[in-house]
Amino acid sequence: MNAQTSKPKSLYRELTMTLVALISLVALVVGLLDYFYASRAQTAQFENNAARYVSDLHQLLELPLWNVDDALVQKIGSAMVTNDEIASLTIRDEQQRIIYQHTKRDGDTIKHEAVILHDGQIIGSAEISLSLAAYQAANKRMILTSISIAFLLIILLFSVMRWTLNKLLKKPVKALIGSINEVVEGKYQQFTSPETYVEFSPIVANFNAMAEAVANREASLRQTNAELQLEISGRQKAEGERRISEERLRTFYEFDMVGLTITSPEKGWLSVNNYLCKLLEYSEQEMFSMTWAQLTHPDDLAADVTQFNLLLAHKIEGYSLEKRFISRTGKVIPTLLVVRCVRKENGEVDYVVAMVEDITEHKQATEAFRRERDFADNLIETAQVIILVLDVQGCIMRYNSYLENLSGYPLSEMRGKNWLENFLPEHECRRIRTLFKSAASGITTRGNINAILTRNGEERQIEWFDKTLVDTDGNIVGLLAVGQDVTQRIATENELMRYKDHLEEEVQTRTTDLVLARDAAEAANKAKSVFLANMSHELRTPLNAILGFSSLMRQDSLLDEHQQKNLDIINRSGAHLLTLINDVLEMSKIEAGRLQLENAPFDLGIMVRDVVDMMELRAHEKGLTLLLDQSSYFPRHINGDEARLRQILVNLLGNAVKFTAQGGVTLRLGTKQNTISHLLIEVEDSGLGISPEDQRQLFQPFVQLGKQINQNKGTGLGLAITRQFVLLMGGNISLESTLGKGSLFRVDLPLSEVAENDITPPKEEKGEVTGCVFGQPQYRILIVEDQLENQLLLSQLMLRIGFETKVANDGAQGVALFQSWQPHLIWMDRRMPVMDGLEATKTIRNLPNGKEVKIVAVTASAFAEQRAEMLAAGMDDFVRKPYRFNEIYDCLSRQLGVRYTYAEQSARSEDSPTTILTAAMLTVLPPPLRDELRDALESLNDERIATVLEKVADYDATLHPVLSRLVDNFDYPTILKVLSATS
Repeated sequence: MNAQTSKPKSLYRELTMTLVALISLVALVVGLLDYFYASRAQTAQFENNAARYVSDLHQLLELPLWNVDDALVQKIGSAMVTNDEIASLTIRDEQQRIIYQHTKRDGDTIKHEAVILHDGQIIGSAEISLSLAAYQAANKRMILTSISIAFLLIILLFSVMRWTLNKLLKKPVKALIGSINEVVEGKYQQFTSPETYVEFSPIVANFNAMAEAVANREASLRQTNAELQLEISGRQKAEGERRISEERLRTFYEFDMVGLTITSPEKGWLSVNNYLCKLLEYSEQEMFSMTWAQLTHPDDLAADVTQFNLLLAHKIEGYSLEKRFISRTGKVIPTLLVVRCVRKENGEVDYVVAMVEDITEHKQATEAFRRERDFADNLIETAQVIILVLDVQGCIMRYNSYLENLSGYPLSEMRGKNWLENFLPEHECRRIRTLFKSAASGITTRGNINAILTRNGEERQIEWFDKTLVDTDGNIVGLLAVGQDVTQRIATENELMRYKDHLEEEVQTRTTDLVLARDAAEAANKAKSVFLANMSHELRTPLNAILGFSSLMRQDSLLDEHQQKNLDIINRSGAHLLTLINDVLEMSKIEAGRLQLENAPFDLGIMVRDVVDMMELRAHEKGLTLLLDQSSYFPRHINGDEARLRQILVNLLGNAVKFTAQGGVTLRLGTKQNTISHLLIEVEDSGLGISPEDQRQLFQPFVQLGKQINQNKGTGLGLAITRQFVLLMGGNISLESTLGKGSLFRVDLPLSEVAENDITPPKEEKGEVTGCVFGQPQYRILIVEDQLENQLLLSQLMLRIGFETKVANDGAQGVALFQSWQPHLIWMDRRMPVMDGLEATKTIRNLPNGKEVKIVAVTASAFAEQRAEMLAAGMDDFVRKPYRFNEIYDCLSRQLGVRYTYAEQSARSEDSPTTILTAAMLTVLPPPLRDELRDALESLNDERIATVLEKVADYDATLHPVLSRLVDNFDYPTILKVLSATS
């Protein structure tokens, strides 16, 4: 009993409060449901109105936005905002220029945005805000209505409930309490309920029975107390005898081989030995504080409890079972539990003795054996060969499912039957019986083939390997036969034998056809090579004159700025044309198998930096960022084809910059180590991405995809050439791209590192050659060239440095001039009429003094192997058209030892930072002039563009060169994009 008894609770009051709470909850739920469904209807109507407005905007604005009819757009906007539900409306075109904007009031609104499309293309957008004032007012009315309904329900239900409880519960309970007080005072009188409710009848009957039982129990207890006094003295004597027995049992407990416990059904643990404590990792005191169930694995508890209950119910005297215990550390310990009980004189269980034996090692051995057996059974059943076990009489002990499926006989049907009698056809029986006797006697046989009969009568040819089975004493107990179905193989071998003679004749015929096809392919390849050589010469020869003479004219100080720009355009256009020609010829060389790599040590870091610097200007002009990510290590000095690796980087970065409108481009380099080292190159952009359909044809020659056609001025060979270069280098190239998220090109190349001292340092650029150093010999230079323009170009280059020059129109004239004039050096074209350069060189070398003259080939050939051919003919060096002037002068320096004087470097460098065109720069132009500039650019008419640029110069002298530079580079999209931003 507590020192202070708490105040008793009132059942009537608590029941009243509970019912009041339930009534209030029901009323509130009814009100909330009413509000919820009304609010949902209101919200659905509001959302339908918003969707209708957005749909109306799309239908009304599509045509005027497409036609750029701002006046009609404004009229539509003014008409829309007359609706009270529309709080604000903003309409923009595709350039995000605001055409119409109106705001009617403040307050809470919900904003919706609509993208206006025309034929799937975004042409503008609309932003509409709907007022929540009417919606919020309706919600307030619904909330007040729901609260009022809930309040009225609470008042009504509470009044009815209070009257009912007072009538039906309070009066009967009060009468029952009075009767209980009389029983407490010892007055065991019968109780009668003042009401006749059926629910109170059991309470009244049980109460009267309890009062009568209490009176009888009081009398019985007095008699029992006297009897207990006599029994106590007897039990004290028995307790002494039990103590002696427990001492003997304690000695047995110390046996440290099994765990022992004694428990009592009433008292729990009586004792536990040291071995069990060590096994379960608990002290004896901790064991006594725990229950048997806490130590038992949950999955084994039910079986133990079932057996223990049978023991208590006198149905068994003991039991044993395998059971898992859980130690202190969570270790699961498998044991053998043996339980026996000791009963009292009346048959009830006095105490229970349990022996616990650790069988961990036994379980592990059993589990290992089971796993090995399961593995062997699984191996037998899944093997794709026949596995058959017979006893020494030839009766079937076992075979696998492979034979079941092959023969059609399940093992259950054939077990114990003789194999020879049931599976072999008659014509095989005698021979196989002899073989079986040999195998059963211990002789291993292999390679024997015989037929077996299936259930459907089909004969299958089986190749067997037999092995005898012996027991531990060495006695033969059976035969293991492993067989393979070779029916198809034998049929195939027979078929091959039948066709052998026919195939030999066919091979002879095919060999003849292949020889003819090979000859035709070699002729076609040779014709292709001749065509490429002709194309190289015919295309590069005029380009040599175009680029050469334009470069000479650009050095004329008397040219005005306009003439200088025209020459710049000619030179850049020629260089661009040369790039296209090189791409086509490079692709043709690849297809003809004529492309050869030129591997040499080079500085990868410098090469990458040069390419990034070159491409950074293009990216800067488009407002992009070009990032060289050097977070991972890559070797600086490697061995490879520098020129083609440079072209790979230029192609990938150039495409990334060209087809990225905003964001940037990232170049990453790294390495990985498989069986050999690899160089990893990644070029990632934030462009529009490439669809899966376009990715499948991206690396095909002459392919330009999607909208990129309008932006690309190339041949569509860049990626095709890049892929071929990568494959020639023993690497691979891959693409990961998602529409709208950009593209990632990844190149993986074998890597060969070199030491820094293996790399030849780059040649220092000394500027433009202006003449020879004073005191140089007066050299005689012979030019053997059939093209007039190339004769003039080389002659002017020689005259600029003061050398005496003569010209021959073909090889025969060149030989005659050599004999009469004895030049120091001959510029020799390869392809000429009458006598070509190779024949002329060989002739000169056989003439007197012919071995001392220097002969340099000047050719437009695209094939590197032709250089070796010309050097073998007796030429000393090689210059390929179109050439740069410094290549000619460097060749003279190598062959004759000529030293030059150079002009100072121009203060203005083409690689210097350029001004970026912005919308603010174009705002100085009047709108009509801006429209005229846009029309001229869209027409692609050079004369119209030049006329407009002259007008621009009258308004802003600084803007004119910026626009001229972009026009010269054919970068019309950049100007058009900035013009759109000024609209």
